[in-house]
Amino acid sequence: MKEVTADSFENDIINSDAQTIVLFMRAPWCSSCKAMAPRLERMAGEHDDFQLFSLNVEKAPQLARRFKVMGVPTFLIFRHGTLVDRKTGEISVERLYKKISAAAGLDAETAKKNEIKGFFRWPFKRKA
Repeated sequence: MKEVTADSFENDIINSDAQTIVLFMRAPWCSSCKAMAPRLERMAGEHDDFQLFSLNVEKAPQLARRFKVMGVPTFLIFRHGTLVDRKTGEISVERLYKKISAAAGLDAETAKKNEIKGFFRWPFKRKA
């Protein structure tokens, strides 16, 4: 898992050649973040259809504000440089991978249409 800084964010995430990127927003004091890190590393090693990055929100508070991160861990999923999904709180790697797979199926135009600019996408799509 590569560490992203405020200086490297644009090149590593937004302008990356990788089509699907997961950004793991974490803090050094967060016990859930510490518990999830090895599981995320294992998942990233098992799948090659996305890149996994980590960002310490204490070292880059401007990025935490930009993406309205209110708690850690927060997972931001980017497709073609566009934020298309997010999840705050601990999540199973299986469920996270389902979100990644769904994002990976988006082409650049659809990703742009589905861009998340706030805390969530509106209107809500409720499960039946």
